[in-house]
Amino acid sequence: MQVKMAGSPRILQAFYRLYFAFWIPTLVWASTRWPLGLMYWMARDLVMLPFNLFRPKYLRAVKGNYARILGLPPDHPEVRRMAWQMGYEHAYHWIDFFRWSQFSPDALREAIVTVEGEEHLTGARHSGRGTLLLTAHMGNPEVGAICLGTNFEPVYVLYWRDRFATAEKFRTRMRLRGNVHGIAVDASPFSVVPTPSSARAFAFTIRCPARSS
Repeated sequence: MQVKMAGSPRILQAFYRLYFAFWIPTLVWASTRWPLGLMYWMARDLVMLPFNLFRPKYLRAVKGNYARILGLPPDHPEVRRMAWQMGYEHAYHWIDFFRWSQFSPDALREAIVTVEGEEHLTGARHSGRGTLLLTAHMGNPEVGAICLGTNFEPVYVLYWRDRFATAEKFRTRMRLRGNVHGIAVDASPFSVVPTPSSARAFAFTIRCPARSS
């Protein structure tokens, strides 16, 4: 999506910059000061909803993906529902990221309900060979990285650099607050990293208030 945005006319690129330059700092500031339900509503109905209405081609692309997955026409009600829900969840994830990254270590630990497979992480850390963690993007990977960085040791994350300076600046700032350091990558080929013969599961379960869509 960001590649398509970058290829848009200059007037639209200027709109995107102003759009994110206003909303991202606003949501970062408010995420720990205002009620979480209000923050979800703002991200959903004041940010994602207008964006999808003004730039419907991105929503059409998402619906096209879901139509292929579900084997349904792009205009099917279930496809539309899931496409909109995906956009809302994306907005929620940004709020959670901004909010949890600004919590103190004690507050973050109090919110962790369970830690599963910690012995696998501990064993890998004591091996002396470093630890490579992989995520399937189940849930919010940013919050998981913050939990690791805050409670265990620094985390280094490979990521694709954001094309919008404001989003990149605040994402980097929020990651560093949680002891997460980004390593930007691009489309250049790189050597394959050997993977261990067996994988061990490790997961955080964080208590978050229920949210309505």
